[in-house]
Amino acid sequence: MNRMSCPLCGSFRPEYLCIRCRRSVCANCWDKQWQLCKECAQWKWAILEDRHRQLNILVQHAKVAKELVRKGCDSCVILRELFLSYLKWLKELELEAERERFNEVKERIPQLRRMVTEVTLRALVKQGLSVGEAWE
Repeated sequence: MNRMSCPLCGSFRPEYLCIRCRRSVCANCWDKQWQLCKECAQWKWAILEDRHRQLNILVQHAKVAKELVRKGCDSCVILRELFLSYLKWLKELELEAERERFNEVKERIPQLRRMVTEVTLRALVKQGLSVGEAWE
């Protein structure tokens, strides 16, 4: 393989520079959506799929918790702390989605945040705890 060939496939002249690994690759080895070489883009696609799986699990947790809250389990300290941590995690995920351009993930977060916030607030109110400055 000479300097003017693509390091991934060995053919064609390199046209693009991957900003992650700094390799010059040909058009066939370039992922247009992520603006990365195909090898680096595979990691990005895998992370995106993982974030969707995590959001799906959180949706299921929120649905179950909503039912538990209706049944009087809103005084559970574990439920409250779990959902406070979910709110923090959603904020971190939103920042990651913005940074990594995971637009589909970013679009799903507001609705999920509303669900998680509803459960969290019910538990906080039931337990007589102050919402505090974080919610203002």
